[in-house]
Amino acid sequence: MRNTALTSLALSCLPANSCERNEIRETAKGAAAAGCGYIIWYAALKQLSSTQAGIVQLSVPAIAAAGGVALLGETRSLWLLLAGSAILLGILITKLKVAPRAGDRSCPSNPDLET
Repeated sequence: MRNTALTSLALSCLPANSCERNEIRETAKGAAAAGCGYIIWYAALKQLSSTQAGIVQLSVPAIAAAGGVALLGETRSLWLLLAGSAILLGILITKLKVAPRAGDRSCPSNPDLET
């Protein structure tokens, strides 16, 4: 009941102009959607390792671009394809865990950790 009263009070303070009301309403919807996104992200974050979380976080621009093309009819350009490919290639490189060969000294260990 209290939330309904607060919502009614807030809506009564909005501008009378319907265009301004729509702008405020759309801004509120965007803020609510972003809040839900953060709630989902932090809930999922508990289940991911730091490497997995980093990979997922860095894939967001490619996912958003693909969604824009698929759902909103955005134009596909060469730059969009190149950037998306670079992101996906980076993800592929991080997922391919290539173990160093025995005796390979091209990547020396940390001398501070040796005893």
